[in-house]
Amino acid sequence: YRRAVFEGDDPIAHLGLGRAYGNGKATEVNYELALQHYSAAYRQGLPASGIYLGFMNYRGHGMPKNQSKAEYFFQIAADAGYPAAFIYLAKLALSQRRIFRAGKLLVHAILLGVRIARKDPNDPRLLGGARRHAAEDELPAEPDPGIRREQRRQICGPGERVPARNRHLRY
Repeated sequence: YRRAVFEGDDPIAHLGLGRAYGNGKATEVNYELALQHYSAAYRQGLPASGIYLGFMNYRGHGMPKNQSKAEYFFQIAADAGYPAAFIYLAKLALSQRRIFRAGKLLVHAILLGVRIARKDPNDPRLLGGARRHAAEDELPAEPDPGIRREQRRQICGPGERVPARNRHLRY
């Protein structure tokens, strides 16, 4: 990420460095540097940075808590179609006791996430929520129905019913 930032001032690299400093991955947690990188990505027009800037304002990481700024940044990411932003907006609405608005935002986040995941499970707006295998040959094979039959025989024997304690298992 550092090389991409220094060579081309890439907004995605800024976002990655901000996440590394903000989460303490591969380095110590440094909210000031995380804020600099998130802000650089935001200034370059990357709406995903709004989620992270909003979260820093919401939690007060590296700055005083500011719910109005947090809502502003979450709204920018929500307008770009990030389901996580709607979830954080719902949390803000709940903290302000706006229950109906929070419910609407959560339903919208779920429906948007499902719609995005159906089109492309690797869409970056899901922020790592859904993933699929890259190639068809990497997909797991269909389960063998004979295996299920064999598992059932091990539990209850041929012709017997599944005991109540094992009814949650699928055969």
